[in-house]
Amino acid sequence: MRDNVLKAGKTFLQRTKEGLVGEGGNPKATVAAARELLQAMHRSDDSPVVVRTELHKLEGQIEAGEISEEGEEGFMGNIDEGEITFDLGMMLPELEVAYDIVETNLPKKTLIVVDSIDALSERYGIKAQRLVNTLQKDLVENSSTNIVYTLETSGKTDMDYLGDGVIQMLSEDRDGRRVRKLSIEKLRGQPVERWKYYFTLSGGRMNVFEPTWIRIPERLREMPSLPDDERTISSGNPSMDEHFGRIPRGSLVLWEFGLDVHQDVVRCLELAVMADACGRGAGWHGFPPTPPTTAWSRGRCAC
Repeated sequence: MRDNVLKAGKTFLQRTKEGLVGEGGNPKATVAAARELLQAMHRSDDSPVVVRTELHKLEGQIEAGEISEEGEEGFMGNIDEGEITFDLGMMLPELEVAYDIVETNLPKKTLIVVDSIDALSERYGIKAQRLVNTLQKDLVENSSTNIVYTLETSGKTDMDYLGDGVIQMLSEDRDGRRVRKLSIEKLRGQPVERWKYYFTLSGGRMNVFEPTWIRIPERLREMPSLPDDERTISSGNPSMDEHFGRIPRGSLVLWEFGLDVHQDVVRCLELAVMADACGRGAGWHGFPPTPPTTAWSRGRCAC
């Protein structure tokens, strides 16, 4: 409690000084610092606190120069004659804010979204794996927090093993149209019955398309046989005979299906042809379907 009050008081005095001397002080930041100071003073010893072991270790390594920050923007200390002063409370401001929010919400569970961990890593000059390890040990394992990380790279990364779940967002081009797909690459401890989802961002909302499942019953209805004539035979489907014409005797017929036609639909058409041929005692010879093309031939035989 003493350390929290000292840190909050130091931040409040610094913000107040900046506002008094006109050094570009921010009134909102001053009010926020005052609120943090009051919260620290009224927090009792039995109040739940967030574990900051790994965060303090990381800040200590930065202060000792074991981990260097890239660029002058990341340096939050003061350089005077003969000494360099670091404000540990402002060294990693985004992480400090996340820890404070979690601590305020305890003992309730908190969800934090880091968008993106790559940008945070570039800002501080610290590897993303190290930042994830710090948040994982302090917040996830010891402070009842769930964290979602957004990565700007695609494919497998070195951080996949750190999380309990990995979801990949993909964007494909199909005939000039954009198709968005979500795939579940990893979901620890949970069965993945459906690992791929297609979705749209129309209206600024994420809407998932429900799958269309076609189920073939165990017992098929008996279809009436269609009569043949001297020159043609039926395909076994009256609608196909009407739209595409009957099949000439002794011919080779090629059916070509697009990528958007489900294989169960193709299977239903094949079963209709087979059922019609077998129902009249005719022979049937077919080639296994190879998406997106199915070839088959049919004719009378003596057997």
